[in-house]
Amino acid sequence: MLSINVDSRGKLVSMNDLIADVPFTVKRFMEISNVPEGETRGYHAHKTNEQLLLCFQGNVEVKTKIKNEAGSIVEQDHSLEEGDYLYMPAMTWAEQTYTNDAILHVLCSKKYDEEDYVRDYEDFKQN
Repeated sequence: MLSINVDSRGKLVSMNDLIADVPFTVKRFMEISNVPEGETRGYHAHKTNEQLLLCFQGNVEVKTKIKNEAGSIVEQDHSLEEGDYLYMPAMTWAEQTYTNDAILHVLCSKKYDEEDYVRDYEDFKQN
C-alpha cells in the first residue's frame, strides 16, 4: 500500500489503490509525530471504529489485544517500520511505543466520538 521513493531530492511516500486496500470508508485522518523516544500511547480500544495504522517514518512497536471466538484475550506484538501498516478491527486494545523520529498516520472508519472509546482495560476485558 505504501510506496516509498528516496533520491537526492528527498523522500516521497504515496498510497496507491487506497479504495482496494482499506476495508472501510475513511472518515477521519490523524498524524502522530514528535513523540518522545520510548513513549507509549494508546491504551484504549474502539467499540465500532476500525483503524489502519501507517508508519511513514521511524519505528512504532504496537501491542494489540483482541478477544478470540472463545472469549480469550489474544495478545500480539507488531513492529511497524517505514512503509508498514496494520489493520485494527473494532474492539482491538492497542498500545504504541515510538522511536523519537516516528511518524504514524491513522485512517479511521468513524469520526471522533468519545462514546466509542473503551479506555479502561478491565472494561475491555468484560466486553
